[in-house]
Amino acid sequence: MAGMIYTFYSYKGGVGRSMALANIGMYFYLQGYTTLLVDWDLEAPGLERYFEKRFNLNVSDLIDRPGLIDIIKDYKELSLQPLEDDTSDEKELFPDLNKYLFALDQTSEKKLYLLHAGRRSPGKTWSEYASFVQTFDWTNFYEEWEGGAFIDWLQEQFRTKADIVLIDSRTGVTEMGGVATQHLADVILLICSANLENIDSTARMARNFTSEQITKARNGRQIEIMVVPSRIDNSDTDGYKEFLKQIENVVAELPVAKIDTGHRLTETIIPYFPAFSYRETLIFGDRETESLATQLAKSYSNIAANMELLNISKRYERARIPERNLTIF
Repeated sequence: MAGMIYTFYSYKGGVGRSMALANIGMYFYLQGYTTLLVDWDLEAPGLERYFEKRFNLNVSDLIDRPGLIDIIKDYKELSLQPLEDDTSDEKELFPDLNKYLFALDQTSEKKLYLLHAGRRSPGKTWSEYASFVQTFDWTNFYEEWEGGAFIDWLQEQFRTKADIVLIDSRTGVTEMGGVATQHLADVILLICSANLENIDSTARMARNFTSEQITKARNGRQIEIMVVPSRIDNSDTDGYKEFLKQIENVVAELPVAKIDTGHRLTETIIPYFPAFSYRETLIFGDRETESLATQLAKSYSNIAANMELLNISKRYERARIPERNLTIF
């Protein structure tokens, strides 16, 4: 069956979004799912760092390989080439996704794939990468380059390649973030911190992602929303209780996914863990690390369990509603 696409989004940075994605991806992989992780945070890439020690990954070599932005570049180059005849296969219009994916674990039948942000070695390729990201016009891409068809193709390639697809989105309100959320996602995990601005902004984005306008643009395919409070310090008992009351009241008014048999919101709160606040850390798959961070591991696994429940329910809906090319800007 085709895989599910989950986009991890936060209105602001510094809330542990990438760490949550990396660990939940590792959890799914260890549970036997073929898992694909996509670094769509193009302005601040680096998802590969979480896997450097675990898989003895040479990051310098990896980022010298083509990645996400290189798929887009190659697609545009292919689009400019004339077709040899009117019967040319549609596949010739698109690159081969396998060229850009990297299998982090080469020994297992079930794979953990990484699609990093793009070739950006120090020097010339980094300058080219930065220039591409800063100047790329997503609206023009959709309108003049049939970008919607390309993203539709990429979406189906992701689904075919993996059981679980996790996309790390750009923060804030951006065009590139709009592609990762509004166009690609089946489910959006809204990661937020405890301050009022973050909670209010997260609520606004939840309403936006589930608005009639976006649902219509997606041909009636509703986005499911999960709100995940992150890096929450529960050492101040009174303050923590007040936060719980506040976040539960806010979420109760939002169009979030209904998971009747899943974990409650309070069981999916990602706690603040000072020891892991200053480095990229994978918890799952290392017994010593898991024993040091049992609360974090429990929260991540509870979130993954709720995601699995949505995976089951959304497969049927997606089979009924065809996806077509759309413009989200």
